[in-house]
Amino acid sequence: MNHLEQLVGEWLQYKGYFVRLSVPVGKRDRGGYSGELDVVGYNFRSGHLLHVECSLDSNSMERREQRFALKLQRGREFIAEVFPGMDLPETVDQKIVLQYPNTSIREIAGAPVIPVRELIHEILEGLKGTTPSSGAVPSTWPLLRTIQLTADAFCSGAVGQRIVPITAPDGTLDTAEIVAVPCVTQSGYYVFVARPLGYARVHLANCKHCRGGLGQEGQHKTGSGATEWLGPFASKQDAIAQMNALKPKNGNLCGHCRP
Repeated sequence: MNHLEQLVGEWLQYKGYFVRLSVPVGKRDRGGYSGELDVVGYNFRSGHLLHVECSLDSNSMERREQRFALKLQRGREFIAEVFPGMDLPETVDQKIVLQYPNTSIREIAGAPVIPVRELIHEILEGLKGTTPSSGAVPSTWPLLRTIQLTADAFCSGAVGQRIVPITAPDGTLDTAEIVAVPCVTQSGYYVFVARPLGYARVHLANCKHCRGGLGQEGQHKTGSGATEWLGPFASKQDAIAQMNALKPKNGNLCGHCRP
């Protein structure tokens, strides 16, 4: 089981699913199994049956199509073995989570592709309004709890004490003052606008060029004139609509964060 499978499993459990991970299925008469299903979850309230395959591969699309077609077929064929004795839906919802997706491909072997970045955004959105002191994620889900701790830390600014001291380029300890940073919005989309140039870009909130609408330090020194950040917007479609309403000569999506 890799970290993506564990994270998806924790997220589903947090959302009320009964989950099984890395389940061998299709037992063979002479020993062994046909394969395994990465993450399978069933929500008793909604009746939603979900099969998720997670991958860190960087294979070609042809190889991915072949590989995931077999995995998804295995899921449809053997998923009843995962929850023996349960009255399951006739159809199973299948999805693929990829660490290294091709941004132009949103479906493989008939299943929707979810890039890890989008999974993290989904989790951050789902944890919104919770903190480690109010609505803490149980410690039995360590990856999910770490994401909650990280999101909370980004909204509290830097602190003056460190475990590992800051070091200067020559290796000596750097005693420079640690400056608190403003809270950075962890989800949503922003539009960067340089009106004199007719330039606009849609960014993810956590893009290094956006930083939750704060932008880069010294961004006005590029000769682009007055610039501004519009947002946050709840969806990419809303951000694109805002950008198009400005009718920029050069409007596009950020080439770094690729929203």
